[in-house]
Amino acid sequence: RRNALSGLLNGPSSASSSSRESERLHGFGFECPAERDCIGRQPGPTAFCAMDVVACDDNIFEELTKRLGGRLLEGRPALNQKDWSAVAEDTPGRWVDLQFIAYRLIELAIFQAHKDAKDYAAALEGTRRTAEADEALAAELEGVVG
Repeated sequence: RRNALSGLLNGPSSASSSSRESERLHGFGFECPAERDCIGRQPGPTAFCAMDVVACDDNIFEELTKRLGGRLLEGRPALNQKDWSAVAEDTPGRWVDLQFIAYRLIELAIFQAHKDAKDYAAALEGTRRTAEADEALAAELEGVVG
């Protein structure tokens, strides 16, 4: 599998700075090791993350709609977390393509968090019901035994 950033980092160097600036990745950053390898090369990025401008955005749903071209999961499948890598199967050739992938992963993470919260609430409710049933059964048994 090719490096997902190769098309972005090794793009044409003859482009003007204004066109390069318009293609830069807004709201996301890369983390690279500070140390160089044994032959003095700077290793590639090891992490990709959302910066505060994205992570703390109060209008994240509007931003998702704008960046993905539709409301939450509109026209895009809700993938299981184990399948999220499918979102980045194609190597992005432009910053805007990488940004789309990043926002798609944010969309999936929001959906997964919502699903997990509902599952947790259902589990708590089930535990509550079980505890109430146990108490009722205990009271019933006390009446039979006592």
